[in-house]
Amino acid sequence: LDLGTNSGGRVESMYADLSQPPGRWEKLFAGWNRSEVCTVGFEPNPKHTTRLLDLEAELRRRGHRVTILSAAVSDKNGTADFYSDQDKAHQEWGSSLWQWNNRMGKSHSSKVPMFELDWFLRYHLGQASQDGVPDGAPLHGTLTLMKFDAEIAEYGALPPAIHSGSLCSTVDMVQLEQHAHLLKKMVKQGQLLNGRPAEEEETKRLQSTLLDAVQLARKLHSVGKCPTVIESMSIWGTR
Repeated sequence: LDLGTNSGGRVESMYADLSQPPGRWEKLFAGWNRSEVCTVGFEPNPKHTTRLLDLEAELRRRGHRVTILSAAVSDKNGTADFYSDQDKAHQEWGSSLWQWNNRMGKSHSSKVPMFELDWFLRYHLGQASQDGVPDGAPLHGTLTLMKFDAEIAEYGALPPAIHSGSLCSTVDMVQLEQHAHLLKKMVKQGQLLNGRPAEEEETKRLQSTLLDAVQLARKLHSVGKCPTVIESMSIWGTR
């Protein structure tokens, strides 16, 4: 699962050269045939849609099971404004559902669909077929890696999935990027958070909620009650 696909670099690297050992992002699949890995990506930025549709078509032509959806990860299902960060040098990798700097105005936004992570894991990934599961697969029947790089959306989307148990029942490894530095910019620049100027106390509460949930998942993992491993990624992200 590639939550925050951006221009598709991570998806490409999964299938780039199957004769070589997996790279650091694909290490969960060492010893497995990566041509059999199914990838679902989520990227709401319309600037990347054409490129990602072409990539999806090419990988499917080569026999890989790849689906890239033009949608954002969130804590609810529906639609929302998605703001471009105008950083073309880095393929707009800071674009977000959150206006974390004063360049991210309505004139640089678009309406996009969004999905609730807990809902997706519970009712889609969790109900995936268990047939043909190879020996050595985890108890829930699949080997699943989730990259979560969604520019502040992690603070709302991930805790409910941990507390409900849907993450632990469906995902083996999460590579998580946390964007506390963007929350600080929201406060410094007076950007809106829940309809009013962001305050440091509120952003700290968001960070604490996520940290508590991650620590809970790690504690459950340490006593064998949650197979999910949560790793931290660099704030420089991936494309």
